[in-house]
Amino acid sequence: MEQDQLIQDNKKPEFRGFYGNHQHALDAKNRAFVPRKFKGGLPSGFMLTKGFDDCLIGYSYDDWNKLTQDLKEIPFTDIEGREFIRFFVGSVEECVVDSQGRFSIPAGLRDYAHLSKDIVFVGMMSCFEIWDNAVWKNVSEKYDYNVDIKAQKMQKYLNKRGVSVAVV
Repeated sequence: MEQDQLIQDNKKPEFRGFYGNHQHALDAKNRAFVPRKFKGGLPSGFMLTKGFDDCLIGYSYDDWNKLTQDLKEIPFTDIEGREFIRFFVGSVEECVVDSQGRFSIPAGLRDYAHLSKDIVFVGMMSCFEIWDNAVWKNVSEKYDYNVDIKAQKMQKYLNKRGVSVAVV
C-alpha cells in the first residue's frame, strides 16, 4: 500500500539495499538484466569483482568507494593484505548498465565463477552476489541444512543492536 501511494505521488521508493534471490539468464552476448529490485542502487553501473565460494560480488559505486577507502588502511607491508587486495581489487571490472537495464559480465569473471547461462543474483544488503544457478542450488541447500546453528553463531553480531534471530 505504501509503495502504491509513492507511485501515485510520482515518487520513487527509497532504495533500501540488495535483498532476495533473483534468477536470470545470460544472453548470447553474455549480458544479464539488472534485477528490478536492484535498479535503484545501480542506476548507471557498478563494480564487479571475484567473490568468495566461487561467486562474483557487485557493489554500487558509492559502496565500492567506501570499501576501497577502508582497504587503503591496510599497510602495504602486510603480506595477507596485499594478497587480498590483489585478489579482490585486482580483478574488479566496471559494469555499465545500458538503457535497457543490461550489463556484460567479462569473460575472466564468468570463468572464475563458472557461470553458465542460468545465473542467480543474491542480495547481501550493501552488495550482491552473482552465482551460477546450479552452484547456488547446491550451496543454498547446504546453508539451509544447519540454519539454526548458524543463527546462534551470528547472534553475537546482532546483540549489539538488541536484535534477535528467531529460528522456527
